[in-house]
Amino acid sequence: MRFILSHHPPSQISRTIRIKFLNKKVYLCARCSGECLGIITVFMILYFLKSLPLFLHASLIFFLPIPAIVDWTTQTMGYRESNNLLRLGTGMLFGGALVLFAYCILLNRLTLFCLSSGFYFFYCLIPCFILKRSGKLDQYLEHLDKEAKGVSFQ
Repeated sequence: MRFILSHHPPSQISRTIRIKFLNKKVYLCARCSGECLGIITVFMILYFLKSLPLFLHASLIFFLPIPAIVDWTTQTMGYRESNNLLRLGTGMLFGGALVLFAYCILLNRLTLFCLSSGFYFFYCLIPCFILKRSGKLDQYLEHLDKEAKGVSFQ
């Protein structure tokens, strides 16, 4: 039950936010919680604004995900350990960017949607490339595999 709302194994429980719900401990991934908050916040802002100037729309889509990518990559590389407040904040920025990305379709900004799709593709590839070149990607995947085998989801 503990991992329904958190995809982190027990060794990474510090990357979750623990709340009590119906007298049970529920663990929420800090970054994913931030993404949900960012999605809700940007939806509310867009409800009142209805539209964004193209330059602002594009800038937010391209730049808001970068802090989350840098935070995750440097943490995974072992350069530093992030904290839940930072994960929550970078998650909010990333979640806001995802809403703005999807909002391109509603505004019929298909060129921006396609361009940002390409950027997001590279935003996924760049950390993987960096981790692969450093040898950390295999370590990271092996660690996840070991943790997954040790966790029972019954």
